[in-house]
Amino acid sequence: MIAVVILLQAAWLTGFCQYLETSIYLPDSTNNMRSPDCIVYNSVNNTIYVASSQDNHVIVIDGATNQKLQTITFGSLVVNALCYNSISNKVYCARADLDTVAVIDGATNQVIASLPVGDYPYKLMYNPVSNKVYCYSANSLDITVIDGASNAVLASIPVGAVHRGMCMNTNQNKAYFLNFNTGLVTVVDGVGDTVVATMQAVYWLDQACFNAANDRIYAACGQQNALLVVDGASDTIIGYVDPMAGPQEVCHDWKDNRVFATSR
Repeated sequence: MIAVVILLQAAWLTGFCQYLETSIYLPDSTNNMRSPDCIVYNSVNNTIYVASSQDNHVIVIDGATNQKLQTITFGSLVVNALCYNSISNKVYCARADLDTVAVIDGATNQVIASLPVGDYPYKLMYNPVSNKVYCYSANSLDITVIDGASNAVLASIPVGAVHRGMCMNTNQNKAYFLNFNTGLVTVVDGVGDTVVATMQAVYWLDQACFNAANDRIYAACGQQNALLVVDGASDTIIGYVDPMAGPQEVCHDWKDNRVFATSR
């Protein structure tokens, strides 16, 4: 099931109101989707793609009508992640059981390529500056770099146990991969697809976000109970923002230039 939330702004209000418009039930005669845990938005065609790590479907939903348009079925299970390429209008699906990334045409919703990646692809991230996609594979502990225009596999880069810590610096065109177990931060150049820097932080590095206004990367750090702060220009650790018990998720509010973090 997907909850659809509507944002309203009345003339007499200073802020936004929110309410639940409807819920979209995913299972039907064409699919048996359980526990949807991946979702991306196609801004070109105003469609939403939903997948589950327990099923072999990707469901396409119309963003205007909330109606299910299509079910894209793969021959095997486990779609671990989705990622949208806004330049080439493509959707990428990490298929963990086959060690591939499926590429879906955003206009036709047809699978146009299946690309070999590492062992058990787990996370995807898009680079809008160089039009590339990064696929992290959990068992081989590496990043596969995919060309967003040609669908060619460009490089494979070892980064260790990243878990969820992936972040794109669009100011400098660099990708950051944070090793959960060791605290090592690997920086990859978005043009040359090579490692240009490494930083040693404390371990249990989790979710990360980028602050474009100050050119900084913030990452949740469980072992330190703080947020790691990295300078995006020099790739050096500025310090830690603490105390914060068990931080996990972080996001940047670009309008007010603030970073928000969840704490357990």
